[in-house]
Amino acid sequence: DGHFLKFCKEHGAESVLGIDPATNLKPANDSGIISICGMFDGISAAIAHTAMPKVDVIVARHVMAHIDDWQGFVRHLDAVAQKDTLIVIEVPYLVDLLRNCEFDSVYSEHLSYVSIRSIEALLKHSAFHIHNVVHFPIHGGAMVFMLRRNDCAKQPCWIPFEQIHPTAWDDFTLRAQRRIDDLRFRVRTMAAYGMTIAGYGASAK
Repeated sequence: DGHFLKFCKEHGAESVLGIDPATNLKPANDSGIISICGMFDGISAAIAHTAMPKVDVIVARHVMAHIDDWQGFVRHLDAVAQKDTLIVIEVPYLVDLLRNCEFDSVYSEHLSYVSIRSIEALLKHSAFHIHNVVHFPIHGGAMVFMLRRNDCAKQPCWIPFEQIHPTAWDDFTLRAQRRIDDLRFRVRTMAAYGMTIAGYGASAK
């Protein structure tokens, strides 16, 4: 609905442009937030570059986990970002998922779970590098990656690479299964005692 970009515009952004695959972008456009209907691909990147040839900040919040072509995503960033553009990417953080056994955040639309090392590997042969990272507790743990071009004069911050031992995945599996089994036992026990059980589902948490 353009709410985030409207906030940016009201707080100093000279101009804003949205790219979203949702077909119901009319509320955003009606409120003055120009939005391109489509995935962030070569076409939308070219349109965005034409519409806004100078871009200070590119923001991608909780969308990268839904992308099946990370290298293509980086190539399209390369078509839009200038030398001093700051790229801000917010993703659910893999380490929090494993540490806190957040198996409920695993669902079909999430094609990947991101770590600092995975982004570092992605950018190894690209025009970008990780400039900074910031960890937030939102959505059970999120990491904000700030990227800049390799020829940007600003010095990158120190990045703490995480250590994920292969056994962490086995431990995650066992803890998730225990929680599932415990929930089933509780529900079956409550049902056996004639208690009323209600279920509520909410898409995307």
